[in-house]
Amino acid sequence: MSAGDRLVFRKAMLHVSFDVLDMQAPRQLTLDTALPFGIKNREQFQITPIDGNSCRTTINCAFSVPPGWRGRLLEMIFGRRFVNGPAEALGRLKRAAESWRTPGGSLPV
Repeated sequence: MSAGDRLVFRKAMLHVSFDVLDMQAPRQLTLDTALPFGIKNREQFQITPIDGNSCRTTINCAFSVPPGWRGRLLEMIFGRRFVNGPAEALGRLKRAAESWRTPGGSLPV
């Protein structure tokens, strides 16, 4: 995968596309995501090594809705889920990753 690549997933009339804007493997990935109903999301993933056994992962996302009445309708329907949904999902991911740690502080092989 490299900058300029596009992934498209389709099911019937719905489709999701991911455009790779920037990739500096294995440290950074920036994507533009197009979701159904005109919802867009720009995501940036950064991985920063802390030591030989751990790293800090930062995920930034910025959702946008189409202008006009369609966007207002989507905001009414989804409300705070644009903010709370990703935060809750990342919390679940963090708890799962932390549960994999062994008592000695290293990840299982």
